[in-house]
Amino acid sequence: PLARRIVETNALYESFNSRNTRILKLMDEMRAIEREKREQDFRLLQAQINPHFIYNTLDSVSCMALTGGCDATASAMGALAAIMRYNLKEPDKLVPLATEMETAKSYIRIQSVRCAGELSVTYDLAPESMACLMPKMSVETLIENAAVHVRTAPRITVSSRVREDVLTIVVAGEGDDGDAALIMRHLAGEVQLATHSTGLGIRNVDQRVKLLFGAQYGLRYERDGNALKAILTLPAVLT
Repeated sequence: PLARRIVETNALYESFNSRNTRILKLMDEMRAIEREKREQDFRLLQAQINPHFIYNTLDSVSCMALTGGCDATASAMGALAAIMRYNLKEPDKLVPLATEMETAKSYIRIQSVRCAGELSVTYDLAPESMACLMPKMSVETLIENAAVHVRTAPRITVSSRVREDVLTIVVAGEGDDGDAALIMRHLAGEVQLATHSTGLGIRNVDQRVKLLFGAQYGLRYERDGNALKAILTLPAVLT
């Protein structure tokens, strides 16, 4: 009887191990599928940014051309080319904030021409934040959204801080009368913004960050007196 119980126990043990191995293998396969899905979703979202920026920038350039600003048009087209080269080269690659800001300044050059030199951008970037990694075309999109929604003499502040391993980037547009609560509902997919801009860009930024880093990070909007603030949070991952 003892020998039989030992045989039965060993059989149960082997059966348990075999079942446990199959379960672990299945879990690994599910994780791999989920990881691939996230990567595909991220690539799709990244691809959406290109036509979004082309459309909005060419819209600005066409206005310049109609007013006869040949030099301004050439400058804007050069800046657009720089942006496209940046985003088309390894589009899925995370880049330091310092690199993002270089391209953001190309976009600011376009918007400055569109605003006849009345666009004012102030920077308050913490040195320790400049090496933090982020998805491409994140800051540019927030600046664009702030610039196009202020009708006259846009004044924008771009700031960054690192606290408790979290990178926070704030783009504040003075004179932007946007409804922060409505924008938050738009980011959540509850409503569509009824403006000349579809809001694709800011929702895209929020979704890409959440896909990469988790739902605790992403984009939110808050009102601060006369300014509307876009607040983007990411983990402070260094190069």
